[in-house]
Amino acid sequence: MKYLSIIMLGCGLVLCSCDIFTPEYDVVWKLKADEHLDTSPAIADDGTIYICSHSYLYAIDPQGKIKWEYDTEDQAITSPAIGSDGTIYFTSAYLHAVNPGGSSKWRTEVNGGTWYGCPAIGPDGTIYCNGTQRIYAVGNDGEIKWEFENASDPVVESDGTIYVELYDSGGYALAALNVEGELLWSYPVGHQREGEPVIDSDGTVYFGTHAYDDGEEGGDTASFYAIAADGNLKWEYRMRGGFLGAPAIGPDGIIYVGASQVYERGVEHSIDTSFFIAFTPDGEIEWKQPYDFYWISTPAIGSDGVVYFASQFDGFYAINPDGSEQWYSKNYGSNFSSPAIGSDGIIYFVSGGKLFALKGSSDGLASSPWPRYHHDNQNTGRAGG
Repeated sequence: MKYLSIIMLGCGLVLCSCDIFTPEYDVVWKLKADEHLDTSPAIADDGTIYICSHSYLYAIDPQGKIKWEYDTEDQAITSPAIGSDGTIYFTSAYLHAVNPGGSSKWRTEVNGGTWYGCPAIGPDGTIYCNGTQRIYAVGNDGEIKWEFENASDPVVESDGTIYVELYDSGGYALAALNVEGELLWSYPVGHQREGEPVIDSDGTVYFGTHAYDDGEEGGDTASFYAIAADGNLKWEYRMRGGFLGAPAIGPDGIIYVGASQVYERGVEHSIDTSFFIAFTPDGEIEWKQPYDFYWISTPAIGSDGVVYFASQFDGFYAINPDGSEQWYSKNYGSNFSSPAIGSDGIIYFVSGGKLFALKGSSDGLASSPWPRYHHDNQNTGRAGG
């Protein structure tokens, strides 16, 4: 891909064709499907990339060619998750189970609701997914085991504990459920989350909230939380505005997350208000860098500790573990998709409705407790999975 630079020389203009790409990365391929892509990709063990549009699940080979597409016959707006047997799960008005060859295995109605997010897969193969104002636990045979009302965004601990967001007239909370769907504990928080929680190796759950000014004193302030596995608060960091997307955990235990101090809807973000923050496991700020982004996806952390994330409208970033910028590309358009990093180091992400494959400096995904969106390249949403 090229762009034209206009250089003023005396009274004349010189047009130069220049690469937009820096030596630190290269575009391997890009794919435009029949429909606009805007979810986060999952990568199977054989290298197949799965991604959803609003109506289709696409299977794409590592060379960027579509292997097959699966018509949902309604709207599919969640990211896919891949089970241990290769089954692909995603949610529209139904929870779909699709075989690796592209045929339907089963589908189960989940209260007719469509949500952004991603199913999570428990250690026993149970699939947890969002419905309308509830989550469902569905067996790998498609039968609903139980449902839990006023909950969303499930992720799973290695012992089977399910963490969800609860919401009702009393506000929001992080809640822990057991495998039978019974409430173990809940911890109230002041505001809604803007991304799924992540789980550290010691069971600590990290997540951020975001506030829009409600006119009350302190109503424009939200928090990043560290909650122990027993439901007690370990630490909390408060700031105006709050935190964007879900965090990710690096191989050294550092927690990375985007943040913004803009709390009024429709107000333009700027480099004075938006940040990328690295927290230590004890809640200290390792570093905090300003950025001119409106929104960021969940970061993905490479084997060399480089942190990759996409921002809405403002491009794709590669950040060194010390907070310095390794490279940045401005030319990818609107983006809510979180990147995945294949075992060969290829970075997959969606921007402007297209799927991109980049080669950066990392040789694969970092070995860490939670290195990317929904934990791993299969999007299982399960710690230790």
